[in-house]
Amino acid sequence: MIGKAVVIVAALEAGCAAILLLGLVWALLRGAASRRALAAAAAIRPSIRQVLIDYLAGSPNLDEVREFAKSHRSSLAECLLELRNTLSGNTADRLWQLALDLALVHDWCADTHSTHLAARRAAFERLAFCSVYEPCRRVVGQLQLMGVEDPDSEIRLAAARGLAQSDLRRDYELVFRMAVRWNTLARAVLAEALRPYAVALSESVIPPVLRSREDRHVVAALEIVVAWGRAVPLQGLDQLIEKGSRAVRVQALRALPLVAASPENPAAVVRAISGDDREVAREAIATAGRLRLEESLPALARCLRSGCPDLAGAAADALAAIPPAGWEILNEFSARPDAPAPGPEASHQDRRAARV
Repeated sequence: MIGKAVVIVAALEAGCAAILLLGLVWALLRGAASRRALAAAAAIRPSIRQVLIDYLAGSPNLDEVREFAKSHRSSLAECLLELRNTLSGNTADRLWQLALDLALVHDWCADTHSTHLAARRAAFERLAFCSVYEPCRRVVGQLQLMGVEDPDSEIRLAAARGLAQSDLRRDYELVFRMAVRWNTLARAVLAEALRPYAVALSESVIPPVLRSREDRHVVAALEIVVAWGRAVPLQGLDQLIEKGSRAVRVQALRALPLVAASPENPAAVVRAISGDDREVAREAIATAGRLRLEESLPALARCLRSGCPDLAGAAADALAAIPPAGWEILNEFSARPDAPAPGPEASHQDRRAARV
């Protein structure tokens, strides 16, 4: 019995060893095949790239491109996508029309239903790139609306970027609403995609968000406005500066130079400079300098003499940005650092008369 058991164990061990050896050989063969395929793709890519460049430069010959679409379809798609950042205008439209003609866009649409996460991510990323071209958007259809509901965050972001390319108000408004709920990285990416619609969004979606009781949504919306860095027709920021939470007040002050001037805005900035919250005051000082608010000069002068180093330094920078009155205050302070600051009602002429 013991001898039979030993034979059986030895046979099992030999079988396991054989299976492991076969697995190792199979893995080596697959690795070698994969390396050969990668080497072949790398070798053919320069030829594919040159054929694409010739076509985009105006060559009407599509025969070689079609051959590559049959024999090296994946490499052709990658080369085509590599060229997208170097093209604009009609040439970019010609590139995406070629992707349509070769049914590459249709391949990517089909890949959005793949069970493999990597394939789905790549598909939505590629569809986001080609959605800049209106005929491609028609082919993509509702896929990106489905993508923004995907459990994977990368797919949601890629689908939202593609959806933001749409000229339909409901689509880019939807992307903005999602952006204020998502994380900072996603918001930074989508802010750039939404930049062309900044004015339209400022007139439709942003005002209700700013009236929201969700501070994080208010801050997120203002962060997007600041990221746009362009003038937008927003009103009511003075109310946020006066009554919002610290985060809201700081972000509203950062956005203030980008909105239309109103009598309420400078007064809100001056009150924030004189307020008890040092972080808000520091941001208000910077805003006064950016806007060159002469109304803020007395408050800035008091900060200069306040004995608080961070506020004094910020006030000096702001005064330097408001010539000539701000420069005169700085000169006076350098000559008489212990001189009292002018009162809130002091004008430029009053300060000059006091020095005389």
